[in-house]
Amino acid sequence: MRVASLRLQAAARALDLHSTHVRSFQAATALSRMDAAVADHAGERAAAQRARLELVRLQTEVASHQRELELLMGFAAGAPAWTPSPGPPALPPPRLDPRLEQAIASALRDRADLRSRREQAASDGPGEKARAAELELAIRSQVIDAHARMATARLVGEACRDALIPMHERIVELSLDRFNAGTVDAATLLSAQRELVTARRQEIESLRDYWIARADLLRATGQW
Repeated sequence: MRVASLRLQAAARALDLHSTHVRSFQAATALSRMDAAVADHAGERAAAQRARLELVRLQTEVASHQRELELLMGFAAGAPAWTPSPGPPALPPPRLDPRLEQAIASALRDRADLRSRREQAASDGPGEKARAAELELAIRSQVIDAHARMATARLVGEACRDALIPMHERIVELSLDRFNAGTVDAATLLSAQRELVTARRQEIESLRDYWIARADLLRATGQW
């Protein structure tokens, strides 16, 4: 249920960001000074159509994740829809991330299925010992995979938060100043805004992936 909740939170936040971008696009095309730059520009017309299609896709994705979560929570048909939180939680300090060596040791020590297999191996001979060894290798692989996905998602999230998003926010500020001064057209401003939305969505996806990987790591170590 935790994973389903994270997916819904990320999809809902992405929908909110994209809806804001689409509204900005619509407002821009309504201004007469932008008409020449946007309404008559085939590339921007295509971008507007893609934005509308992406909005529909995100709305469908949110509805699907919401139904999945409500089923897991046991909501009856026709019950009020559950409202997700604004988005996935922020990254915790790096020192709070489980260390790989400790996670492997915890899994090999605490997994109930491995403990049971070892107990059988102690009394049932070589066949059970081989199966216990196979399970140990599989558990080790699960832990390594989940930890690697968690670490990668953290790197992406930190890069978005600390570098990519601030850079695109600055580009949007400069583009808006130049648009107001008449030195760039609306297409340039809208392109800058679109890149900022993309960076923010990338951060949301990295947060979702981080927390899902962390949940998988907890499961792999027998703590969940």
